[in-house]
Amino acid sequence: MEGTSSFSGLLKKDFLLMRSHLVAVLILNTAAFVLGWYLYSKLSWSNFDIGLNGLEVIDDHLIKFIPLLTISVLHVFFLSVYMFSSLNKEAKKMHLWLHNPQPSFQLIASKFLNGFCALIISQATIIIFILINFIPLYGELQSPILAEIFNLASLEMFYIISISTVLSITVLFFWVIYRFIKTRIGKGSKLILFLIIIVSLYFFNSLMNLSIMEVMLEWGAYEIYYPSIFVSGAIYAGSLLFFLIFTACLFFISSWLIDKKLEV
Repeated sequence: MEGTSSFSGLLKKDFLLMRSHLVAVLILNTAAFVLGWYLYSKLSWSNFDIGLNGLEVIDDHLIKFIPLLTISVLHVFFLSVYMFSSLNKEAKKMHLWLHNPQPSFQLIASKFLNGFCALIISQATIIIFILINFIPLYGELQSPILAEIFNLASLEMFYIISISTVLSITVLFFWVIYRFIKTRIGKGSKLILFLIIIVSLYFFNSLMNLSIMEVMLEWGAYEIYYPSIFVSGAIYAGSLLFFLIFTACLFFISSWLIDKKLEV
C-alpha cells in the first residue's frame, strides 16, 4: 500500500508540473475547431470536387476538418515534447529528482503515464470536435461510407498514439545519454549527442533494410480495405511486436542508466 501511495504522489506531482501544457494543447485544439468553422463560414468549396465516389456532399464541409486533422497528425510529437519538457524541468533540480526514494523506472513511468493520459485526453477532444463537424452530414452520407470514415479515423488515432509513444521513449533514452555525457565531459556534450543520434539513425536504418527484417516485420497481416474512400493497406503484427519490444528495451535501459550511471 505504501508503494502504491507513493507512486500516486508521483503521478500527482508530475500532473501539477505539466498541467499547463495540457491546458495549452486543449486550447489549441479548440482554436483549430473554431478556425475550421470560421473558414467554412467565409469560404465555399462547392466548386471543388475531391473525387471520392459518393462523398461529393463533403466538398463544402471539408475545410472544417483541415485544421483539426492537421493538429491531430502533429500529435505524433505530443508525447515526446511532453516528456522532454517534463524531464528538463526536473533537470533544474536534478539532485532532488535523482535522490527520490522511488526507483527510476517509477520516476519515468509516472511522467510517461501523465503524458499518455494527456495525449488520450487531447485526442478525445479532437474526436469530439470532428463528430460535431459531421453532424450536418449524418443524414446525407450513406452508412457504409460513414463506417469506413470512422474506421479509418480510428486507425489513424491508433497510429498517432503508437508513433508518439515510440518517439517519446526514444527522446527519453537520448535525454539520459545526454545527461550521462554532460556529467563526464561538460562542454561539447551536445555535439557528441548529435553525432550519437546520427550514427544511431544510420545503424537503425541499415538494420531495417536487412532482408531478414522484412520477414520478421511483415507477418500477421491484417488487411485494410475501404473501397468507398479508396484506401487499402495492411497492419502487420510483426511490426507492432517489434516496436513494442524496441520501446520497452529503451525504457528499461534508460531506467538502468538513471539508476546506475547518472550523477549529480
